[in-house]
Amino acid sequence: MTPCLIVARKNTNVPEFQPQGCSAQCIDASERILPRPVITMFDGNPMNFRTFERQFEAYIVKKTQSDEMRLLFLLQHCEPRVRQRIEHFTSNDPSDGYRLAWKTFHEYGQPHVIAQCCEQQLKEVADVRANDPDGLLKLSVLMDKCRTSLQNFKHASNIDSMEVMLAVVKKLPIQMREKWVETSTSIECETGRRANFAALSDFVAKQSQLAWASVGGQNGHLPPLEIVTKKQNFLEI
Repeated sequence: MTPCLIVARKNTNVPEFQPQGCSAQCIDASERILPRPVITMFDGNPMNFRTFERQFEAYIVKKTQSDEMRLLFLLQHCEPRVRQRIEHFTSNDPSDGYRLAWKTFHEYGQPHVIAQCCEQQLKEVADVRANDPDGLLKLSVLMDKCRTSLQNFKHASNIDSMEVMLAVVKKLPIQMREKWVETSTSIECETGRRANFAALSDFVAKQSQLAWASVGGQNGHLPPLEIVTKKQNFLEI
């Protein structure tokens, strides 16, 4: 059993026991040997804003007290088309520059902006052909990302509207559309409510799993690794 380390309290002689037998110095040392986290570059896609914001807060804002450094790091982690919107703030006083840059940058994370981006991408995504597990998985990934991105401010989105729902359903192969009609009708009969986007997302995800299971069972194929990785990342947002 690892003995607990004793650390003296400030202005007192009463000893304090560190939990789990490890001091703060021990924890700091263990963190130093971990690989350095890589912050994802922000590309201007509002759907990626929340993920970038959390990473930037955790790895930059909490580890530096200098607004000037925070602004420089923010510029370094933005793609050129985003950077050009905020780089002129470097000529301001450091505190004002960072505050104004972050305010401008935060426009990408406004609920209605994210909602509009989701709806647009859902309408513009390519149609899924019959026997196209790759295309079906890509649609499922996009739907999961939209669903996760909007879960905290559904009031700002029309994602549950008939217009968006029909636009997505029309992307599916004809036989899958017929299955969705059966599923949505069953949901409405059981709940008394029209099936929403979450139900459609679950339906597409299930059809994607079945499609890849069929392909894998026939010739051992698996979903493309980059798509599976993106799907996992989106669900962790």
